[in-house]
Amino acid sequence: MKRVEIDVSVKGGIGEYMVIYLEWMLINNYSAESVRCRKPDLSSINNWLMERGVNMPTEITKSVIEQYQKFLFYRRKEDGNPLSNQRQSVLIVSIRAFCKWMSKNGYLLYNPAADIDLPKREHRIIRGVLTSHEVESIISQANTQSPVGLRDRAIMEVIYSTGIRRSEAAALKYDDIDYERGSLFVSQGKGKRDRLIPIGSRALKWLEKYINEVRAMFENDLSGKSLFISLKGEPITANRLSLSFKEYRRSAKIKKSGACHLFRHSMATAMLENGADIRYIQEMLGHKNIETTQLYTHVTINTLKDVHTKTHPSATLRRRKKPV
Repeated sequence: MKRVEIDVSVKGGIGEYMVIYLEWMLINNYSAESVRCRKPDLSSINNWLMERGVNMPTEITKSVIEQYQKFLFYRRKEDGNPLSNQRQSVLIVSIRAFCKWMSKNGYLLYNPAADIDLPKREHRIIRGVLTSHEVESIISQANTQSPVGLRDRAIMEVIYSTGIRRSEAAALKYDDIDYERGSLFVSQGKGKRDRLIPIGSRALKWLEKYINEVRAMFENDLSGKSLFISLKGEPITANRLSLSFKEYRRSAKIKKSGACHLFRHSMATAMLENGADIRYIQEMLGHKNIETTQLYTHVTINTLKDVHTKTHPSATLRRRKKPV
């Protein structure tokens, strides 16, 4: 994500309060990732307000926020496409949360965004999920005769086995793996929630091979207890994981888009199609709400196709009686 700064050129202006608000989020135990993502959103909101002469907190009214919402609806990206409903919602949530904080702390007499509704949520399904054959094809692209390839194979095996997020994989420590119990501990995942999840024996095998044969080659004073490290000995980054996954996917000539999250989706879909209860998938993926996990119930096409074949009268070609 490109580094941005909030314009604080107006003394006592909205920008200054946005900086204080972000600091408040950190102090009140919001994750650093949440603050990092919200900062550019608040910066763009502040710029939009300043361009229209809205510089002071008291100048933010319900009418102004409604104008901003209308602006988002008609805004077009560089490719000419509109902002997705999800992206519009994220920006509206950012200004609503900021205004709520302002009023709660006495910087505003009332919350001008209290009655602002979010765009109606689109009902979308997960598309482009990998088959098990495609997953194996991608994983096998890693040259396990090289140190980097062996490390990458271990990372892909861990993510596919557990469905953890790329940021969670990058943050793994030595002590987060319990080889005897076959479990993996996610410390302070999304939403600052811990979870303990199972990890398969094949992933553990590759993980042990990486640790025993490769990790020491990269390790230095920068490594700490990080499980996966770069050639420079630094903890591997989430962006580096995505780039590596995309390279292996292209090498396998898989045209479906995505990287680490593609493995996450594929793992959840495979387990559902093989009979796993959605509540267990929710626990593994670390979803706070079951509604998020239910997106995966719509991609179990193999199960649906099987039912269709068995029950629909025209799904298969049946032998017809000879015409008289």
